[in-house]
Amino acid sequence: MFVLVQHVQVKEILSQYSISQRLFGENILGLSQGSVSDLLARPKQYHMLTQKGKEPFIRMKLFLEDEQAVHKLVASQYKIAPEKLMRTGGYGGACESLFQGLSEDDLCLELFLCLRQALPPPPPPSPSG
Repeated sequence: MFVLVQHVQVKEILSQYSISQRLFGENILGLSQGSVSDLLARPKQYHMLTQKGKEPFIRMKLFLEDEQAVHKLVASQYKIAPEKLMRTGGYGGACESLFQGLSEDDLCLELFLCLRQALPPPPPPSPSG
């Protein structure tokens, strides 16, 4: 049960914050995107795993327990210092009043959406021929 609940929570967070499996795998689990995809798509019962097989799930648990982990990961994705995503980071002047009263999760989401709009869209895939 431990693994099943955990992998569902991680999948929800990755989806909610548009965090790639590659970013999560490389920075949190120390695994490739393919390995993360496999873990999240086909979790095994915890008691059936070897110690090495349990390590990614232990890291997932630590990630879920760390209140700042999502913010740090989102910040690393955009090369932003994590404190710049937090209301307590000191925006100064107008920005401080603009974001006043938002929870850290709402603030993170607002900043993410602003970045998404500000950054150029990715180039279209090249036509295969």
